[in-house]
Amino acid sequence: MRIRIFLGTISVLLIALFSSTGCVGYNDGTLNKKAIADLAWLAKAEPRRDAQAAVNKNDLRFLAVNGAAAGTIPAIDQFGVDRDLVVLYGTRLLAGTCATSYSHKHEKLQTEAWEYAKTYNTLLLQYLRSRR
Repeated sequence: MRIRIFLGTISVLLIALFSSTGCVGYNDGTLNKKAIADLAWLAKAEPRRDAQAAVNKNDLRFLAVNGAAAGTIPAIDQFGVDRDLVVLYGTRLLAGTCATSYSHKHEKLQTEAWEYAKTYNTLLLQYLRSRR
């Protein structure tokens, strides 16, 4: 159990470290195109269905996004009351989310990603709290 908590803490710290630079892995010529392509999955995304599928697979990681704060976890108090759950289960960073928007379309997709993660995380949090 201690190892799992340790690994969860390391996971949260690594997300904060690597996501603090914005869109990691993009170069000057492909920023907008790559960021939009990374968020194309949102067209078919259904957070309720996806959260249930993740629970069924025992993948209890919260979804994190890059934004004003690196590695932000929508709908989760990651440094307060929900911290233990974040440390225990970890996070998964949504690719294509950045502190910077490269176009109106990218900004719109980032907002959709935030709302998706917010709903997904709220449902996952309800599930985890119900197990206590």
